[in-house]
Parts: sequence; C-alpha cells; structure tokens
Amino acid sequence: TDTICALAFSPDSSLLASGSHDRSIIMWNVFAGEKTVAFDSHDGFIDTLAFSPDSKKLASGSVDFIVRIWHVESGRQQSLCKAHNALVMVVTFSPDGTQLASGSADCDTRVWDAETGVEICVLKGHQGVLYSVQFWPDGRRLSAASDDGIKRGLARPAWR
Repeated sequence: TDTICALAFSPDSSLLASGSHDRSIIMWNVFAGEKTVAFDSHDGFIDTLAFSPDSKKLASGSVDFIVRIWHVESGRQQSLCKAHNALVMVVTFSPDGTQLASGSADCDTRVWDAETGVEICVLKGHQGVLYSVQFWPDGRRLSAASDDGIKRGLARPAWR
C-alpha cells in the first residue's frame, strides 16, 4: 500500500483497518498479523475510518466527499452516504451503532442511519473545517469541533 492516512482498531481489538493514499482499505487480523480482506474503496484517498461498536461495520470517509459503510467480514459496501461538498474529515458511530456522524471541510456535520445510509439531518453553524465529531457516551448528544475555534453540541431530539 501507499502512505497510510487512517487507522482504526475494532472495539473487540481483533482487527485493525488501514486506509491509504492509494484508495485502499485493508483489514488486518491483529493476532495473526495477516491481511484478512481488502475493500473496493473510494475514488480518492481515505481520510478517516471508524468501526461500529459491535465491530461488524466500518465507516470510511474520503477526499471524494463520500462516506461509505462496509460489512467488515465480507468487505462489501453496505451503504453510500453522498451529501458533503468537500472532503470528509471524520466519521464516528453512535454508542448503540444505529447512527453515524460525519464532519467535513464543507463545515457541516451530517448524521446518517448506519443501516441504510439515509441522511437523518445536517447540522450547520461552523465556519471552519470540522476535525472532530463525537457522540456523547449516552448517545443523546453530539459535539463537533472545528478550526473556527468553536465547539458545538446538539441534543438528539433536535435532529430528529
């Protein structure tokens, strides 16, 4: 592979996903040190990766402006989330694994249904690139941080 741009460990600690400049996503068995599956990936380099809490899904974000959700075991794409207008900087699953949030250089945070890839909402308000998006441990709130120097939070009922 080319330059590795993103890494994510599965919550069960058995897998490591790597995303590269050459657009590849490779799943590694941590204990055996072997490649288990390579994903037919994005049209641009991989910028961010995140596992679902049950380790069964992997989300990826890329400079192609797209978020993809993959089945870890098969390496097949489950969902395509296409709405950002700039490179995707961060993806993260909700604690219960039902939703996925993404942050982008377009200054927006988007929340997706993690099963279908359907956009639930777009959260606006930042004036800079989003570098971090996190669900709170209770899953009822979401915080986003941007290079505009502002951290914003939103409660889940506001985006339903």
